[in-house]
Amino acid sequence: MSARPYNLPLLPGYSVSAPSTKTHHGRKSSFQFNGTNPVVAAAPGRKEANPKLAQVRAADGTMQPKWKAFDRQTLCFHAYFQEAVHELKDEQYRVRLCRIYYFPEDDTIKVTEKAVQNSGIAQGVLIQRQQIPRKGTKLEGDHVTVDCFNVGKEITLFARTFKIFDCDKFTRNFLTKLGVRVGESSQPPSDPHTARRQAEKDSQSALRPYEKIDKMEKFLKHDRQVLRFYALWDDTDNMFGDRRYMVLHFFLADDTVEICEVQKPNSGRTPGVFLKKQKLPKDASQIVRQPGAQTDRTVLNVLGGTFSGSRSMTDSLRMGAPDSPYYTDADLSIGANIEVYGRRFVICDCDEFTRTYYREKYGIEDMSPINVDEDEPEIPMPEPPPYTGFGSERDSLASVLNLRPKVPRKQAGAYAQRGPGLENSAFRFTARLNSSSPLDADRRFVVTFYLADDSIAIFESKVNNSGFKGGKFLERRPVKHPDGNGNYLPTDLYIGAEIDVLRHKFVLTDADEYSLTFMEQNRFPMSDASKILDDLADLGAGKREELVAAFQAADDGAGYVSAKGFQDAIRSTFPDAKLNHHELRTLLRRFGLSESHRETELHEIVSQLRGALARSNYDRFPSIREAFLFYDRDRNGFLSRERVKSICEQFNIPISEDLMDALMEAMPSHPEGIAYRDFVDFLDYRSVQDVPKMAGSVSAGDTLNKTLMSAMTQRAAADVSEVPYEEFVRALYGGDGDGDGDGGNPQVQAARRLYARLFDHNQDGRVSFDEFMDTVLGQNPDLGEDRAAALFDAVDADADQIISEEEFVDHWLATL
Repeated sequence: MSARPYNLPLLPGYSVSAPSTKTHHGRKSSFQFNGTNPVVAAAPGRKEANPKLAQVRAADGTMQPKWKAFDRQTLCFHAYFQEAVHELKDEQYRVRLCRIYYFPEDDTIKVTEKAVQNSGIAQGVLIQRQQIPRKGTKLEGDHVTVDCFNVGKEITLFARTFKIFDCDKFTRNFLTKLGVRVGESSQPPSDPHTARRQAEKDSQSALRPYEKIDKMEKFLKHDRQVLRFYALWDDTDNMFGDRRYMVLHFFLADDTVEICEVQKPNSGRTPGVFLKKQKLPKDASQIVRQPGAQTDRTVLNVLGGTFSGSRSMTDSLRMGAPDSPYYTDADLSIGANIEVYGRRFVICDCDEFTRTYYREKYGIEDMSPINVDEDEPEIPMPEPPPYTGFGSERDSLASVLNLRPKVPRKQAGAYAQRGPGLENSAFRFTARLNSSSPLDADRRFVVTFYLADDSIAIFESKVNNSGFKGGKFLERRPVKHPDGNGNYLPTDLYIGAEIDVLRHKFVLTDADEYSLTFMEQNRFPMSDASKILDDLADLGAGKREELVAAFQAADDGAGYVSAKGFQDAIRSTFPDAKLNHHELRTLLRRFGLSESHRETELHEIVSQLRGALARSNYDRFPSIREAFLFYDRDRNGFLSRERVKSICEQFNIPISEDLMDALMEAMPSHPEGIAYRDFVDFLDYRSVQDVPKMAGSVSAGDTLNKTLMSAMTQRAAADVSEVPYEEFVRALYGGDGDGDGDGGNPQVQAARRLYARLFDHNQDGRVSFDEFMDTVLGQNPDLGEDRAAALFDAVDADADQIISEEEFVDHWLATL
């Protein structure tokens, strides 16, 4: 209550509120808990809500408040209300359809009306979501609840009565669960005003289809869709004209064309667009027409006069319409000729999208491109002048190709490109001149072939009183092949080959060890032992016995033939093979044995002899030397084999007879017998610390001379001296027929000879336990029988109490 002094006017702001004694102005809360569930208690003077909805039993049996149980649930009713119309004489009322939404969580209601086009009435939301009081009530909280709704009932909301004629399925099930019997659905009454407007609209519609021209539809359907064609403009008929390649873009959205030119490098033309985006006319001279000559629609069957009483019919199919003066997608195809302002273009290809478009729209399957490319004319190159002979050919050609000659780059050789490490490699051959002049008969040369760049250098050895100075014969340079197909390659050089250098014909007579090994490892045509064996096997079918007989005729009795006997036997047995010197050398290196291999075997035998003599503390070597010297009546340093054996028996040398025979066979043979001084040196383990060099062998110093010629002409210790022909026959006709076995391995050869000479006493091809024990304990008595038996078991791989040659060789190689 406010008070106003008596002398103040009755105006706003002059009233003063009476002081209040109330100190707490908060609203009293009616929020309480029912057990564990929060509920809203009814305030004094407020009507309690429907007890059926105040608490709801959940699925677990507990009671929940409705705002929690009915969260996000809505009931939808279809209703209408009738509105009187007083402004129009021909319309008394209108029927307006609407929807009533009821939210059971808080008893709020929302009413919406469907918008009708051109109704002139404000439509949409009629009643915002809120609680609506019941009609005629004055109690606070007495509002409309779910029990007021049902199909077929009328409900008054804010003085407006709604008739409910239907509801959705969820609402029907919800009311049924509450125990409400839901009424049957019905149809709302028709609205006279709406029916009349619909009749008027239908009367204005055409009774037959009317041609519709909608350019926007085409734009929305084909926007950003472009057909791409590749075309050719052949302008070679004009002066300075040429063939020009174009890319034609056809835009489906508005039937416009854009042409871009494909510029070649160094063409001299400015890059850009050849034709800007525009409609492309088929005939540029007829593009300008009179007004009205072309319209969007055409008229057919004109009857009557020009004005009154005339009748016409629209040509919806455009059968009488003139052809379009512009190019469309129907006019473009592969192989078609189009005019671009007087220039004739030929379409030769298109992209994949264009092919798919024509296949789907026009059913065209064959869209194969047309080849319009011209072969590049071959530019005639002048032939280089003939080589003068001065300098290298590439160096002379540089002055022809360039105004300012440049030093030609070095070209890698055929084999230098295969890997690193071959840049400094070279083949060396001894050679002689193939000349009928007697002055050239004694001239000797060294031909060096460099793998780095396939170049050749020739050095002539100086010979006293020959009349030739010697020295460098040819500077290092590539040498052309006589057939004219390039230069000499590494495969063109081999022993026996003839090369033509500056009109001099050289015959290669020999090669160094590195050259032969490199050729064999890289399987050069003349150094491939497998290929040579295959060729001999094809020619020598059924000649095995003849070949063996030829080898046995040249056999020295120990299963070996000399290198010359080996070559003669092959040539006599295979006269059609026509093997050259290099191929025969390859077979000798593959199957033959060298003096170094013999020294290896001798070293092994001598080591065993010295070990046995050292364990026995044998020291009668001076007496043995005196005895050998006494029986040497001729003082030539040789004694017969029988005399040497008898002297050894007299002095009781503690070695077995088999080991003694093996030593004599391993020593260099001589017609007069055995060199007894070397024999005693082999046995004397005290005075000589290493195995002495064999008599007649070449020392390392003799082999590695300082001059290049002496290194090529002298025979090294690795040259082949004898060949075990059985290995060759086995590789040619069986066993190691592929040529890749271990028959040529010197270690394998040494193991086989030791097997036959020391262990196989009865020469039956097998070594029994007794033979093995006799040999091992005879050579090493301190070994003991147990350790010797264990060694026998280790060698006997198949445990059959017999040691075969293969088992012996495998164990020998495994223990090296």
